Formats: sequence, C-alpha cells, structure tokens
Amino acid sequence: MAGCKLTSASRHAAATALLSLRDATTNWDAAIAALGGAAWAAGSEPCGSGGGAPPWKGITCSNGAITQLALPNLGLAGTLPPQLAALRSLVQLDLSGNAFEGSIPSAWLAAAAFPSLADADLGGATSWQVGAGAAAPSEGA
Repeated sequence: MAGCKLTSASRHAAATALLSLRDATTNWDAAIAALGGAAWAAGSEPCGSGGGAPPWKGITCSNGAITQLALPNLGLAGTLPPQLAALRSLVQLDLSGNAFEGSIPSAWLAAAAFPSLADADLGGATSWQVGAGAAAPSEGA
C-alpha cells in the first residue's frame, strides 16, 4: 500500500469495520481508557487527520491505510465482528489476552478476507471456535 492514496469511501469502510469491534465489546471504554491515541468515534479518521490529530487508540497507519490493530491484554469482552475482515491493508492483528467469546467469524476465513495480513495473534482465550458449528474449543487456542 506504499504510496497509495485511499479514497474517502475506503477510509469510511475501514472506520465502519473498526467501529464494529468497539460496538461488539461490552467493556470498551473502560478497557482502552489508558491507551494513548484518539477515541474511536464515528465521523473521525482512524489514521488521524492532516491537522495533527493522532490515530485511534491501538491503530497504526501507513500512508493513510490501517496496517496494524493492536489491542492486546486489555480484558476486552464480547464477540469478534465479521466486519473486521474488510480491513484490506491490515498487516498485523493482535487481540491476544482478551476475553472474546464465540466463534471466529466465517467472514474472517473467506479467501478475500484480510488480503494483506501477515501476522495475527488471537491467543489467550479458551472458548474459540473456527466458524459456526466447529469442533469444541481447544485449551490455549
């Protein structure tokens, strides 16, 4: 994505995908309060603005594209939203050490999901399943 200019529609889609994570957690505000960065808010830019606004908490960007989502060890609770699979420029995803429940969304396993992803850490939970109707979770998955 180096040198790539993102369209307004692409930035809006990325913000919507990220906000789905915020909305799917039951303790978002308390869990991320101590992190540096801007609050995750509709109508703002996840990568910050040219006016000096910082990126959203836990977000790293390159050339206006979200390349890293790192929210480890915050005790976030809730479910993983399928919309995150729309983060086309995401290279690293770290949601380890949280308390997410349920299945890994099937959208995350689709061929078109996370086309740039090189590293993902979802560890720390024991209740993970892959897709709907998957086998029983494994300890330390």
